[in-house]
Amino acid sequence: MGQSQSDRPELRLLPVDSVNERQRLVINRMLNGFEGFLSTSKYAKLAKCSTDTALRDIRELLRRGIVVQNSSGGRSTSYRLGDPDDVRD
Repeated sequence: MGQSQSDRPELRLLPVDSVNERQRLVINRMLNGFEGFLSTSKYAKLAKCSTDTALRDIRELLRRGIVVQNSSGGRSTSYRLGDPDDVRD
């Protein structure tokens, strides 16, 4: 089941120009009932972009602490939302 409003993690508000529209779409989806973890291919499908563009977007989100990589790697690489206190500009 989805999380109630009060159970959802809160990201501190980011400046409007700090994430692109694809990133905003995926972050909002992850905050609102996203099942499982994010992968590059899931990002590409959600954002309707190539996997190369998805990976560039994810790398930027990783650099800023918005998402973090799970321990599995290689073809199983997946991501989850990071701790809101660790988000950097």
